Amino acid sequence: MCKRIFKFIRNEKGQSVVEFAIIMPLILLIIMAMIYFGLFIFSKSVVLFSAHQGGREALNFRTDLHYSDQQKEQFIKNASLQVLQMLPSGASPPEVQTLKNENTGLISISVTYYFKLNIPFVSEFTGHNSYPINSEAVYRFAPPKEQ
Repeated sequence: MCKRIFKFIRNEKGQSVVEFAIIMPLILLIIMAMIYFGLFIFSKSVVLFSAHQGGREALNFRTDLHYSDQQKEQFIKNASLQVLQMLPSGASPPEVQTLKNENTGLISISVTYYFKLNIPFVSEFTGHNSYPINSEAVYRFAPPKEQ
């Protein structure tokens, strides 16, 4: 009888299933963190590209006298927002700001996208449910010549 009990205790059948059950949540957590981090890096690169696209659009209209400054600014915002359509909708709409300095001949395009944190319980620890991703591009333009 004692031999049977010791044999049953020493039997290791099913041990790998228990080890797998312990390790599997950790492996899934690591895989999901890698995917989430990849989405975050992709969002950062798209926001940077959006700011540069707005700068390129600003250079297209820098000397065009047919458009007012408000129309030019709207073209810049539309170009930046068109690039941001690649991303999923954030926690709030993205913001595009332009700052044109006639004295230095620089135009600055600032784009802010709010990366939504879709991880449960993160908002309870951090206090907010999104992380702002900011990018700024500064381009030199030639002020329009007066006629």
